[in-house]
Amino acid sequence: KEEKASCLQKYWQLYLFFMGASSNTVELGGKAMDEKEFASSVTSLYPFLCAKIIACNFFGDYEFGANLALEKRNEKWFKLKGGPFNVMDFLFHQALSLYAMARKSKTMRRTYIAQADRIRKELNDSLKKRNPNIAHYVSILNAERAVLKQKKNQSKIVHELYNDAITRSARCGYVHYAALAQEHFADFLLSKDGNIEEAKYNIEGALERYTNWGAMGIVEHLHNKYRDVLDGNIKEFQVNIEGALDGNIEKFKDNIEGPAQERYTKWGAMGVVENLRNKIQDVFGKSPTL
Repeated sequence: KEEKASCLQKYWQLYLFFMGASSNTVELGGKAMDEKEFASSVTSLYPFLCAKIIACNFFGDYEFGANLALEKRNEKWFKLKGGPFNVMDFLFHQALSLYAMARKSKTMRRTYIAQADRIRKELNDSLKKRNPNIAHYVSILNAERAVLKQKKNQSKIVHELYNDAITRSARCGYVHYAALAQEHFADFLLSKDGNIEEAKYNIEGALERYTNWGAMGIVEHLHNKYRDVLDGNIKEFQVNIEGALDGNIEKFKDNIEGPAQERYTKWGAMGVVENLRNKIQDVFGKSPTL
């Protein structure tokens, strides 16, 4: 009974994070448990790691999640047959963190992708064997993988895969995973497509789903993360920059180039930078380095 109670403590604390009842987000410390006092055992370590990596993905600490996924001690969970009911959750969240970090890291990109692809194959194989509980996981990971394979000006398939993942998750009753898929879709739209309006639409959709799910801790996190998008600041800034395209590229470079790079980087909206670069190319026949 003590072991079972210890396992449930990790998820209790995780859900308190989701609800906003704790100031922590990734470190499992609060009303239900204190990670610093956690004494691991064979039966309690796995739920601890699972709760930890789930928190990493819902609160955006993908680097920590990817590091957990690469730890050798977790290899045995790939070989589980009829093991803990939440082993598929654990595998999915490992792959999600790995794909997210593959977008950001050039040095570790191949390592992250290789491990994530391996996990995605495990989940696909389970789905083919008619596991009814992971179709939404596979859909989300397919979209994440497509982002990494996407070629320039070929984003249509990525849009279709994310929309499929959102719809499939919602129809299966996994409101929080539909919201998570919308959040990742918004990140793609900002960082790759530069589509601010559609990104804002998906962020607002994610916020609505999380609110209905009662995850006010995640809602607060997303409001802080995307404040400039939600408040329209990023759109206003884009309009002001485009208004500076008055035919004088040197003036544009002197007055806009530095702030544009800095602020778009802060917002994670490098897709907007790429769109602006292309527009400048069309107007002036050459592009400043943004």
